Amino acid sequence: TFSQNTLNSIRIVIIAVLISISTLVLNGQERRPEYGLLLGIGLNNHSASFTQLGTYASCCPEFTSGSGTGLSAGVFYTAPFSRLFRLQFRLTYSTESGSLLYDERSFVADLRDTAKVVDAVFAHDLQATLSSVGVAPLAVFRIFGGFDINAGFRIALTTASSFVQKETLSK
Repeated sequence: TFSQNTLNSIRIVIIAVLISISTLVLNGQERRPEYGLLLGIGLNNHSASFTQLGTYASCCPEFTSGSGTGLSAGVFYTAPFSRLFRLQFRLTYSTESGSLLYDERSFVADLRDTAKVVDAVFAHDLQATLSSVGVAPLAVFRIFGGFDINAGFRIALTTASSFVQKETLSK
């Protein structure tokens, strides 16, 4: 189910598309629209500050950062308004994976021969997988030649989210 905010955002995007298409028709411009496919790979740098995910507790004092890779694929439609300005609409599927690692220095009781306290390192590992489907309206400004600057935003619906966390006594 969609929240009211999500439905309002979808309505705004649909209205923006209809207005831009009707503006093209009313202006009678001879410029041709563009269609295409897009594919991209992202190097994700995750910044985090949490000690648990929802109701799932973690023994890690705090995850703070991580990295991962992601894939984006989709289609686009570009509506030309002038030689220097176009509107582009993208429908994309994106994945954002991440690996958060933290080595916690601590101590444990070694009870093998005689009771003593020894230094220890607990390796905390959180592997997260996220994916979403979204639309992105973009304003495209032609600076010179084939060099464009894109400005816009993406509204997305999360299609999958999962994580696996583990704690290992590494030393």
